[in-house]
Amino acid sequence: MKLSSIVGTLCAAGCAFATATVSVKNGTYQGFSVSSPKQDHFLGIPYAQAPVGSLRFRGPHSLNSTWKGAKKVVKFGNACMQYTSVKAGKPILVVSINYRLSAFGFLWGSNELKAIGSANNGLRDQRLALHWIQENIAAFGGDPAKVTIFGQSGGGLSVGKQLIAYDGRDDNLFRAAIMQSGSMNEKWPYNVADPVTYMEDLYQNLTVTTGCANKRSELECLRNLPLEQLSEALNITNTAVFSGTGLGPWLTVVDGDFLTNGPTESLLKGHFNMVPVMHTTTTDEASVFGFTDPVNTDSEFRAFVAAGGPDSETIDIIETLYPDVNALGLPAGYEPPNNDTTFGLQYKRVNAYHTDVVETASRRMTVDTWAATGGTAYSGRINILIPGSSAALGSHHAVELDLVFNTIDSDNKEIKKMSKLMSRMWASFVADLDPNNHGLTGYPSWPTRNVSNVDGVGSNFVFDTDGSSKTESHVEQDDFRLAQTLCIQKIFQSQLHY
Repeated sequence: MKLSSIVGTLCAAGCAFATATVSVKNGTYQGFSVSSPKQDHFLGIPYAQAPVGSLRFRGPHSLNSTWKGAKKVVKFGNACMQYTSVKAGKPILVVSINYRLSAFGFLWGSNELKAIGSANNGLRDQRLALHWIQENIAAFGGDPAKVTIFGQSGGGLSVGKQLIAYDGRDDNLFRAAIMQSGSMNEKWPYNVADPVTYMEDLYQNLTVTTGCANKRSELECLRNLPLEQLSEALNITNTAVFSGTGLGPWLTVVDGDFLTNGPTESLLKGHFNMVPVMHTTTTDEASVFGFTDPVNTDSEFRAFVAAGGPDSETIDIIETLYPDVNALGLPAGYEPPNNDTTFGLQYKRVNAYHTDVVETASRRMTVDTWAATGGTAYSGRINILIPGSSAALGSHHAVELDLVFNTIDSDNKEIKKMSKLMSRMWASFVADLDPNNHGLTGYPSWPTRNVSNVDGVGSNFVFDTDGSSKTESHVEQDDFRLAQTLCIQKIFQSQLHY
């Protein structure tokens, strides 16, 4: 039996009880097996040459060596494999990909880099890993024709970029995609008004700090620096985006090769790989983003909005669309104190706008574009309130991760039911391209996105629970704060530069 393959951002480890071997194109690997759950693990399999020395800041290079005997792959590294047998009868082979991050994967900002086309190397790492999967996954029992790429947050953004890579060219690397709280056109981080200038400033900061500025080849200087010196420069210098977290984040860029257009333009032009997609966001995404100081006044709210690029006239409109009315803000179930000095007097207002401008508007544009062009898209809203968690956080970014992988540590019956439903729906989509073959009863069918109805508004499947029997998962018309997200979508390119 050939197993569907899911390429994601998580992969569980276990204790070795027996050896497992597999032969791939370059040689044989020895991993380990665990009995409960019944899985074989192959951890740390390289899919490319190590990007060190002269390969630092270059695109990934394929493996070019073979060996005799069996190499042990029992620790996490550049990739990991595991067999997962889902009780719903949907066996899946999970592949987790490590790729270069920070400046190592996304260095940009100079004419020298533009001239040699060295950009988006983290995304290129992912792409090469997908080619490796096509060449080798059958050896693990997987089916190269049934690969689904899957990611959450930054992983979801990466999935989105792979969908628009090379003008949406279909290289037969995957047949479906799952994006959770991240996509090709999410405005992240929000408080970067001009990405081009921002990346140039990052590069200048790095070269000045390391002493590479104005060298004959600044890039070669950076490439030849001791790793410790380069890491120190990345860790001790700061940008205002996430104060205290080092130099960055480094962003994906339009380089004229891997990404030929911006993400919004790619969607508008139809330059995307129209495989079936499943795209979810949470109700209260931004409650844990928190890179801004507490917002207490209208002028502070305007400043927060302006940080992302909107002009004064647009900010006036956004102020009206997102009034300082707690009953209209997020999280809906949070009742702030009269003098909320911890989160700010306009906390719920900021959260509503921040959630929509980063996640809700981009999800809607993506799935609606898929539906309008004849593609298959499943759109979902995750409204999960874990008992005992802070009401101020609501159904926050990443709240669903443990439930999707059915690893939630909870004694709550309803939370366990939700985890079972979600893990089976995800497995069903990977195996059958349809999340509804989950084998459970009492749930409505998750409809595909349809914008051909009279009002042009599609539907969401809502994963809804607060840990009690009062809430049930259901299908909703996806029209909450619709005027707000339509306004945001209109300025994605012109003012938000995305």
